[in-house]
Amino acid sequence: MGSSKYSDDADLVPKSRSLKEWYRGDPTLKKPYCGNHLSYCQFILVHLCLGTLIFFGILIPVLYFVVVPNMIQNGMNNKPYQTKFDVLNITDVTDSSSNFYFETKIKTPSPIPGVVTIIGPTKMVLGRPSQFNEGCVEVVIQENIEIKSDALTYLNVAGNMKITDMDTTMKLISGGYKSTDGYKVQIKGHVTIKYWGVVWYSKLPLNAIYDISPDSNQLGFGNGTSGIPYPIRAESLNDEIRSLYKPEELIPLGPWMPDLYLDKVKVISFDAKRMVFNTTASFENPMTTQMNLTSCTVSIGTDRSLVEVTIAPQNGKIWEMANSFGLIFKKKVMTVPLVVTFDFKEPGTSFVGSMVNLATQLTSNNSTLRGPFKIMTPNGGNMFEKVTKELSISLPGQSLATAVDALQKVIQKSIIPGTDSTLGGLLDNLLNGIFSPKKTA
Repeated sequence: MGSSKYSDDADLVPKSRSLKEWYRGDPTLKKPYCGNHLSYCQFILVHLCLGTLIFFGILIPVLYFVVVPNMIQNGMNNKPYQTKFDVLNITDVTDSSSNFYFETKIKTPSPIPGVVTIIGPTKMVLGRPSQFNEGCVEVVIQENIEIKSDALTYLNVAGNMKITDMDTTMKLISGGYKSTDGYKVQIKGHVTIKYWGVVWYSKLPLNAIYDISPDSNQLGFGNGTSGIPYPIRAESLNDEIRSLYKPEELIPLGPWMPDLYLDKVKVISFDAKRMVFNTTASFENPMTTQMNLTSCTVSIGTDRSLVEVTIAPQNGKIWEMANSFGLIFKKKVMTVPLVVTFDFKEPGTSFVGSMVNLATQLTSNNSTLRGPFKIMTPNGGNMFEKVTKELSISLPGQSLATAVDALQKVIQKSIIPGTDSTLGGLLDNLLNGIFSPKKTA
């Protein structure tokens, strides 16, 4: 018989061999590798498989524990903060804090069905990145928040907001959108991620940083700006009230303010320093923010003269702007019996002179709405007064001129004299002289 290059006789292989000899084997055999069990092709294939297993054995943990979490963090970081609140209820206001409840909608672009759960408590801090340990505003949400990854999510969230640096917060509010440059929102907590019914991450640490978009149309409040910030701006303002009343019955207050309907005006008292009257006002809330109030005081005027306006519910009742938590108003128009007080900070020598000053201020192109806004709540906290101390909002002079003209016509039709029987006629003639078209143009 002819001899073969390779021997089939395993007995020719010594019984005692080193690991190297076992691994590499005898090249004269058909299966020299791994104890004479593998041929050359099998040997290469096994090593490819082992190399692939080792590669993925290292790669998968790195992806799972390092790469994907970092991708999730980076995907959340440096995004403009653009939440739009359908409802924002503010309650339990103190000198530096309040509780809140909001409703909003979130649409995520992922096509993969799943749920991302933010595990409470979740802490949000507004500040500069180098000062997140202090910050100026701190928000804590105790409840879990579930967000669907492939569908529109309706969120109902309650929490607490605390101002930790009043001076900085006041400057941010009064300085306009440019004052927010360099400020971000940090969100710290934990998330659980579930896809296809399987929990992929449980309590993954969350440390996301969001930009505050430097957009004047987005932020609204502040020196040299007008308008209401986008997150709390009501949609379709004045649509409903304009369907209920005729145009000549409404007092337009400006492009970003509600139209006003006054049912009746009853003057209680007036002199050179003050005028007080009762009225029943109907209007839409220009903001999605709702809270219960006992009074609201703001100043209107120019650098030369100011009038302080205080609006309060009649008979000391609470002005209830929210029916209950979790419910968006179906009816937007509110009708509220009010007591309105004008305090002339630089009064004229007579009531007529003070009213002339008021008309001049309201129709001036330099007229502003000035802080502090003394928004009083049943708790008595003065947080809003503190943070709006330096706030100044430009008022549209031409729009106010139109509003003053409309106000004159409404008051002439609805005025009811107070205790003085001559008061109604006096104000009627006075308004004709002060709020004439020549004066308001």
